[in-house]
Amino acid sequence: MFTSIQFLYVLVEKKLENQNKMTRVIATSVNGIKTYHITSESVLPDHYGARANRRIGTHSALKNRVDFIADFEFVGSSRQLCVSNDGLTVAVTGEYPPQIKIFDLVDLSQSTLFSLNGMPCHFQFVSDDWSKLVALRIDRKLDFFNKGGEFFTVPLPMKCRHFSYSKPTADIILASEESQLLRVNLELGQFMKPIPTTYGSANQVVISDVHQLIAAGFESGEIEFFDPRDKRSIVSVSLGNEVTKMAFDQTGFKLATGMSNGSVSIFDIRSSKPLYSYSHRNQSPINSIYFHPSHYVISGDKRGCRIHGSDDGKFFTSFETKYQMNSVVPFQSSGLLFATVESEKIQVMLIPELGPAPRWASFLDNIVTDVDAEKEEGMEMYQDMKFITRDDIEKFEMHHLIKSSVLKPYMHGFFIPRELYRLITDKSSSTEYGDYLKYVRDSKKEDKEKSSIQQIRSLPKKDNGDLEVSEYDSKRKAKKKKQQAQDPYYQ
Repeated sequence: MFTSIQFLYVLVEKKLENQNKMTRVIATSVNGIKTYHITSESVLPDHYGARANRRIGTHSALKNRVDFIADFEFVGSSRQLCVSNDGLTVAVTGEYPPQIKIFDLVDLSQSTLFSLNGMPCHFQFVSDDWSKLVALRIDRKLDFFNKGGEFFTVPLPMKCRHFSYSKPTADIILASEESQLLRVNLELGQFMKPIPTTYGSANQVVISDVHQLIAAGFESGEIEFFDPRDKRSIVSVSLGNEVTKMAFDQTGFKLATGMSNGSVSIFDIRSSKPLYSYSHRNQSPINSIYFHPSHYVISGDKRGCRIHGSDDGKFFTSFETKYQMNSVVPFQSSGLLFATVESEKIQVMLIPELGPAPRWASFLDNIVTDVDAEKEEGMEMYQDMKFITRDDIEKFEMHHLIKSSVLKPYMHGFFIPRELYRLITDKSSSTEYGDYLKYVRDSKKEDKEKSSIQQIRSLPKKDNGDLEVSEYDSKRKAKKKKQQAQDPYYQ
């Protein structure tokens, strides 16, 4: 029988026969700026099993794939990512089940895992390292974590959507749905007098690290500013669309706002008119917005990420992810970006023009050099590959290859190695492939039959007549009747 492991080895051998030196990093270029997608794809989908993946992974052409951080993934999807102030730890929320994973960037591995009772809508470090973490759940709970795990849970009087932490006052300020901003003081361990707001439900609240000015973005499309000294409203600005994300820059004078229609506006807090605006042009809400230290604004939605100059608004570059993006986070003063997506693996990108790789990831510079060298030598990503559509996938029953690195998504179809395409489509040489498909179908059918519930029917009891044992018989008489019933010569 032609086993699945033998078939997969032939499959990948044909694909990578002439590309023994090619890396697994993919480079895209927009506006002349290259973005290197560092996250390694899985060699084969889970359809084949771990044993097949291990054997195919020993191929010489696949040894160069990049496993950036060990276990940098979730079973279902990742939601939000946060980098500690000391730059040594990354925390990520994901599901299923709801979890917070803590990764040590020095060892490039997972250091601990927190299991949650519900998926948090926002979480944040409240210390320079990862020793103190706060998570806001959608069921009106505020969870506090230390290095040992969950420390304490505070029930909230109303539903909140976001929060920010003020270091000078040790206040957690929460954006609620009841026309007020809740305040929890961590030094006193109690609720403080809330900050009344002019508008209704608040989506975001941000605090400047420079002058501690509080800004709240509302569902009705307004931004309201509050004086941190007496917690009173100063001024408000109407944008016309729901505010979904906000961020202050390093100077504290600029405020970036992302809205539900996919547009981004940059304000000087000394003026009510935006300095400039730009749009993502896909009518998707902005789910991430940051000021990069190299004077750029990074904004993202579910389709991808765009980077513009923070001073003049000039377009710098953009990139998209293979799966729907939940958030994008830059790593401090570097060109490294993390993206949480609706897939198992957390995406990692490097833009050298935005900044160098961090010290703990200096090996990425060598990988970027190797990718550029491969392109100069003529080893293109889609060399010796054929474009196929989804109709071809249906026709030749290649659904199990969609999530593997063998098929490269492009526009409305995929690229597949020509040798593999011939192996599948050529009827004269595809008997082994057909046997493999028949083996998979038969295995699935047998598993389905085994898992089905079958009714067990008991055989009718034999009528022994006078030798039938009754409840009134003694043990000796019952034993004698059984012996006589088993005797074939008893009449």
